[in-house]
Amino acid sequence: MSRKWISLKKPNENLVNANTRKFKSNDDFFKSRSMRIENAKRSKISTDAKAVYLLGIARLCNAEKLLSRGNHMTGYKIRA
Repeated sequence: MSRKWISLKKPNENLVNANTRKFKSNDDFFKSRSMRIENAKRSKISTDAKAVYLLGIARLCNAEKLLSRGNHMTGYKIRA
């Protein structure tokens, strides 16, 4: 039984963040942005958590947890 190595596809080096959301048009982007702002206004979370949500760092349900815990339990700090 011979074992052959499988070569994997080389990743694209131009992508900075592969998890960023891609929109089909500018209208979709602006609609998503306006809905995000409306959701932040309706929520009962703190203003710092709203800022984290609007920046796209965390989802609305996890914004408070992110502020309290952060990376390695040190807490997340927003640049002013």
